[in-house]
Amino acid sequence: MFDNGSTTAAIVTLDLVEYGSSTPIRERIARELAIPVDHILVTSSHDHKCPRGGPITPGTSSEQGRPYSTPAYTQQVDDSILDALRKAKASLQPARVGIGTGRADINVYRAVYTPKGWGGGANPDGPSDKTVWVVKFESLSGERSPC
Repeated sequence: MFDNGSTTAAIVTLDLVEYGSSTPIRERIARELAIPVDHILVTSSHDHKCPRGGPITPGTSSEQGRPYSTPAYTQQVDDSILDALRKAKASLQPARVGIGTGRADINVYRAVYTPKGWGGGANPDGPSDKTVWVVKFESLSGERSPC
C-alpha cells in the first residue's frame, strides 16, 4: 500500500491460478478502506498448482465448466485481502522505493511451426520478453520493508 498524503493506492498479489474479475473486491476495498477503485491493482501469479478465486470471468474456461472455487473460498480470499490491507494501512511509514531490471531465461515462446502447421511446443527462437522488473521498498533508515 502506498500513501503520499493525498493519494492512496494498493497492489494485491495472489498466488492463485487466476482471480477472475477483480471489480467486486476492488469496490469492497474502496468502500471499506477509502482507496479509489482505480488506485487498486489485483493480480495473480497464474500458478497451476493453486486454486482460482474471485467471480468467474465470462468467456473463460471456468465459465465453460472448468473447476472453480466455491463462493465460500472466494469469500475467505476476499476477507484475507481486506485483513492484509487493513494491517498494511495501519503500519504505513515513510519509505524509499527503487526499481531495476534483470534478465531471466526461463520463459519460452510456445508456438511452434511444424509440417502440419502451427501448434504448441517450445520455440526458443520465438519472441519472449526476458526482462524481470524488480521493485524494492525500504524504510528511510535502509531496512527492508516487510511488504
